Amino acid sequence: MKAYIDCISGVSGDMLLAALIDLGYPVDNLNKLLKNLGLNCVVSANKIIKAGIESTKIEINNFEEIHFRNLNYIKGILYKADIESSVKDKVLEIFEVLGSCEARVHGCHIDEVHFHEIGAVDTIIDIAGVIAGLNYLGINEVVGSPMPISRGFVKTGHGLFPVPSPAVSYLLENVPVYGINEDNETITPTGMAILKVISKEFGVFPQMIIQKVGYGAGTMDLNYPNVLRIWLGDNTEKTTCDHDSVIELQTNIDDMNPQWHELLMERLFERGALDVCFIPAQFKKNRQGALITVICHPSKKEELSGVIFNNSTTSGIRISLKERMILKREEVFIDTPFGNMKGKAIKRNDKTDIYPEYNDLKRIATEKNTSIEDVYRIFFNSLKSHKNKESI
Repeated sequence: MKAYIDCISGVSGDMLLAALIDLGYPVDNLNKLLKNLGLNCVVSANKIIKAGIESTKIEINNFEEIHFRNLNYIKGILYKADIESSVKDKVLEIFEVLGSCEARVHGCHIDEVHFHEIGAVDTIIDIAGVIAGLNYLGINEVVGSPMPISRGFVKTGHGLFPVPSPAVSYLLENVPVYGINEDNETITPTGMAILKVISKEFGVFPQMIIQKVGYGAGTMDLNYPNVLRIWLGDNTEKTTCDHDSVIELQTNIDDMNPQWHELLMERLFERGALDVCFIPAQFKKNRQGALITVICHPSKKEELSGVIFNNSTTSGIRISLKERMILKREEVFIDTPFGNMKGKAIKRNDKTDIYPEYNDLKRIATEKNTSIEDVYRIFFNSLKSHKNKESI
């Protein structure tokens, strides 16, 4: 199953867990998990209305005093727990991600981090409950939405911290975000750490057949629904496409020597651009120029923006998040009179097309002092002979 976690008003651990319970993860299973973890507490779940939307809200009744805990203490709880090793490993991974961010904030080693409220029983419940809930519902692929960034301050064990908290700021690295006009904390360290570990990627809604939607309620009452929404579905049948999200960088340039375009394009590709396109265009005052478009993974946005600024005359770049569909492809080698030539096999429904790699065509044409057209024709003749042998 596939899940899209739609962080409408942000994310917290209890909202994630409540949304999974809303989708069908039994509270009895959760309480059994807590007992196996050796936690003296009980969770209840109730339907409530948040700004007109029915959603699930969880309550945790603790029957033990909460002490500050470090990572080794939490490891001890997990090692002694009678729970699935896959759940145990993933829970520990989330705590390690959380601890490493706290260590960066406070300038210390991860083993020296005192988790304060992060290590409290509630957080252990949220993290373990979410991982167990994903397993119960058969969710093996998670995509997270872009995250809403608020402002203001939040009380922590170290005093008032700015929102997003410093730990959350580190967790948001390489995650698409947008600003909202809200003076409350919308992203908690626990919720963001869980989402960062379980998500394959962050971006637009993925292709799937929707089966069910679950809502988890937050604590605060806001001017909009303070809920987190999880869309649950199956992969579409007979798809030949992969889906992901990419960043599109665009800029208009009308005052740059066209001879400099080559170096700019080379440096963009060297630094990880997926594609670069220069389109001749007519701008204001009838100036000739170029519309430059760069496609890249979200993690490369800042780096490639710097390449454009440092190697062109532009003073501004437009940035947008795009969904991308990619036909499935694989590398192949075809035996030809020139030796093995590299190609790419692209699948279109029940059909597979094979094309030569241009760099191989160019290399062989140069080595043999012949035309690319001749090498191209020989590649396809060899491919045809290869297919005929397979069909015999």
